[in-house]
Amino acid sequence: MSAERRTARNERRRRFGQNFLRPDIAEGIVAAATFQPGELVPGNGGLTVALARRGVRLVAVELDPRWVSTLRRDLRPKGLTDGPVVTADFRRFTLPRQPFGVIGSLPFGSTTSDLRHRLDDSQSSLLRAAAYHEFVRRQWPTQ
Repeated sequence: MSAERRTARNERRRRFGQNFLRPDIAEGIVAAATFQPGELVPGNGGLTVALARRGVRLVAVELDPRWVSTLRRDLRPKGLTDGPVVTADFRRFTLPRQPFGVIGSLPFGSTTSDLRHRLDDSQSSLLRAAAYHEFVRRQWPTQ
């Protein structure tokens, strides 16, 4: 796409590594992860709203200030979460010390650093990490 045709939204998507999922795909991915109501899940990206609908104890961590504003505007008034919406880079966010699960819509360019942040913390209470492959395997089983 030429620089002349880029919109402010496109620039934000490039800067923050955003890839928005269709709501039905996000719901399917989160459903396949089988998080239970009340389970602590720090979430970010296109799965945040789907996580909130599952009744998890959500801590929404977002880098894009516009997306933070949207989440704050939409999640609490609809009764989807009473958890915080934090403006932060998830790779630098202090992970909970209590047991938690994670799932994310990782930007390709930051996958390694994001996973290192989540998995290399020797004091982490990470119980499990859900991956897209569960959703893909259920949607398109191999023959």
